[in-house]
Amino acid sequence: MRNISYVLVIMTIICFFSCKDDDLNETLSADSDLIQCKITIPESFQTKGSPIDSEKDPLFKTIGLLGYKTDVSFENTTNPTSAFFPNVEVQKSSTGNWLFDKKYYWPQTGYLSFFAYAPYATSTNGITINNLQTGVPTLDYTVPHAVADQPDLMVAAQQLNLFKKEVPLAFSHALACIGFEVNGNNVPIDSIGITGVYTTGSLLLSLTNGMPVWSNLSGLSQDFYKVGLVSSPEATNPSQPIMSANGYLMMIPQSLDDNAAIVVKFKGMDPKKILLKNAGTAQWKAGNKYIYSLKEGTYSFSAAAQNNTVDYTGGIYNLNINSIYTKQNGEVVNMGWTAKIIDPTTKDTSWISNMEELRNQLGGSNLNRTLTAEIGAFTSTSDIDQFLQQKAPVDSLNMIDLSLIRNYYSSSNCYLVNAPGWYKFPCWVMGNGMLSSVSSMYNTNSLNNSCYKKTAPFFVDYSGNSITKDVDLLINTSGASADLLWMDALNLITKVQLSADKNYIMFYVDPNTIRQGSGVIAIRDATGHIMWSWHIWVNAWALTDFTYNGRTNYYGNNIGVCYPATYTYPQRSITIEFTQNQSNLKTQVVLTQTSELIEVYLNNPYYQWGRKDPMPGAYGTTSQTKPLYGPQQYKVEPGPVPMSQAIQNPNVFYTNSGNWSSENNNYLWGDPINDSYDKTIYDPSPISFIVPSQNMLSVLKVNKWSDQYVGLGFIYSYTGGSSTIFFMGTGKRIGETGGFNSNVYSNGFYWTNTNSGDQYVGMEVAKAGNSVQITPYNSSQGFSIMPVQNAPYPPNN
Repeated sequence: MRNISYVLVIMTIICFFSCKDDDLNETLSADSDLIQCKITIPESFQTKGSPIDSEKDPLFKTIGLLGYKTDVSFENTTNPTSAFFPNVEVQKSSTGNWLFDKKYYWPQTGYLSFFAYAPYATSTNGITINNLQTGVPTLDYTVPHAVADQPDLMVAAQQLNLFKKEVPLAFSHALACIGFEVNGNNVPIDSIGITGVYTTGSLLLSLTNGMPVWSNLSGLSQDFYKVGLVSSPEATNPSQPIMSANGYLMMIPQSLDDNAAIVVKFKGMDPKKILLKNAGTAQWKAGNKYIYSLKEGTYSFSAAAQNNTVDYTGGIYNLNINSIYTKQNGEVVNMGWTAKIIDPTTKDTSWISNMEELRNQLGGSNLNRTLTAEIGAFTSTSDIDQFLQQKAPVDSLNMIDLSLIRNYYSSSNCYLVNAPGWYKFPCWVMGNGMLSSVSSMYNTNSLNNSCYKKTAPFFVDYSGNSITKDVDLLINTSGASADLLWMDALNLITKVQLSADKNYIMFYVDPNTIRQGSGVIAIRDATGHIMWSWHIWVNAWALTDFTYNGRTNYYGNNIGVCYPATYTYPQRSITIEFTQNQSNLKTQVVLTQTSELIEVYLNNPYYQWGRKDPMPGAYGTTSQTKPLYGPQQYKVEPGPVPMSQAIQNPNVFYTNSGNWSSENNNYLWGDPINDSYDKTIYDPSPISFIVPSQNMLSVLKVNKWSDQYVGLGFIYSYTGGSSTIFFMGTGKRIGETGGFNSNVYSNGFYWTNTNSGDQYVGMEVAKAGNSVQITPYNSSQGFSIMPVQNAPYPPNN
């Protein structure tokens, strides 16, 4: 924290209207016809730097004198002129005597009237006057910008209708004298002055009620009229003289409006304006001396982050900005500040998720506040991710319909994406509820009547309504909205929206952030309830790369699998420099995201038996849930619950020592009795694949565990040959807690669609002993799914 000072203004006025009349400045001659003057000036008026407080002052050296000869009185003479003394200069000699350029004598008849000002007009002192004038004369005055050139302008009381007598010239000060004193804590002063006042006017060479008369004020100053300061001036306590000997401002008397201001600048600080009206001065009067006392306060300014660092997973910096000014009376005022980013380690600052918002917060002038900088997770890529990024993106005009394969529409609960760009899928029908040719799209003839049970126990929708006929598979999109629930890679899926006709959900996969991963997109009714949701799986291979070779052709990959990858995250940071307004105090805050080397192990989502909804997989070697991005985070809540509640909450893992569902329905993933290949609306498999039955495992022959593939190898035979696939050791989520088992990456658990009583058949593969165990489990367990192909592309789903 740094401290510095500023000012409070107090004003003192010194008035001076009395005149000395006992000092004769000119020695009178015995010649009574010689014109002689008696000159007096006010007391104690320090002007221009050196005080002119008497007629003997060495700076009081010249007078301008205008004399009028009239036959009758000046008042009764029409258009009298100053031809007799046409602005004659009277100079003080080295001996202190006032001398004309020659001797002037009284006329033998008539009268003389005299008008005088001082000092005599020159090219530098701002005074201009016409030598020959008619009537009461005037001069024009423009305040010189340099204080050293500003004269102590005075005007004498007019002397009318004199004849052969001494001419008394009693001068009055025509200007206001302006000065300053500063009380403070030894703060160096750059400058002090005045702005926003009139600097040009006309002065009548006559007094009215003893006061000079000004008119025609103009020239409102935009410039800064500075006082003269001593060498190395400082605000001290107690205050020390800061005005130089000739440093006082000589300004035209005037009323002060909102333009008139003191301008003071301490070293290293912005100039500060203080309205003179706020300083207690509404008017400057001629002959008054105004001393403004400036009293400084203390500036305090600090900026700090509440937390020290953010790691590769991202996080939030809360920046506390404290900017105050404490007056000498103890009053605390919040001060504004500005800020800018001065030293980013990377040109791309998009890793600060709210950078645009942060820049807006940093711009302009701000008071005390807390700022938030949201640091995004690193998006470094692996080889697989780079392969995805190199694929040509799909533009919006050629948006891919994920349900359209070889001129057939086949909806699904899981869609695969393997290139960046724009995609869409139908949202007017539940999961696997559509199987159609192009010509019969969007009607009841296109619905898949094999995806639901025709007898009790029936399937249900999100409201708990039974699905007993084809039209029950439809989703009412009137008033609906679509949004992203979660994704396990930052910015993997963006721009989620409904199509204009509300038959499709559209989304975008950015080529800069595409990587292997999963996301879930939902459609909500008008009240915000989720009616259905879909799993988007981004991977580096296309489903159509596989050839149909028999009813039990395994996909060879767990649904949603992400393969091992190494991510190197270099440290990155930005420096924000904050500057306090007025004081220019500066402080910096460095926001750092620390470096990391992460090895991501094989992982895939898990499924509770009978549900379509993926639960996020494990991350790294610590069996932690993969970081999720989006409004919905993974949750664990107690079960059992009905299927309708599970549909509305696809991000919730329902725990139970038994089954997650409060409804007894063994057909959720197929027909366990007839070993059917029909795909239900709840089956989470991609298009043309299903959850395998227990009988489908009979084609597998155990090989051995491979650490290279992190799984147990199985040889399976099909028409025309055989192949080896690996059931991956990616562990499970425990049904009672929703957490991971302790030996992740040493075993794997897989569901079938088959029940055994009120339990459901699963398969455990283990590294220890290359063992395989097929046994019933409660449906609350979270297992992997290795789907099998139920039909070629197309016609079956």
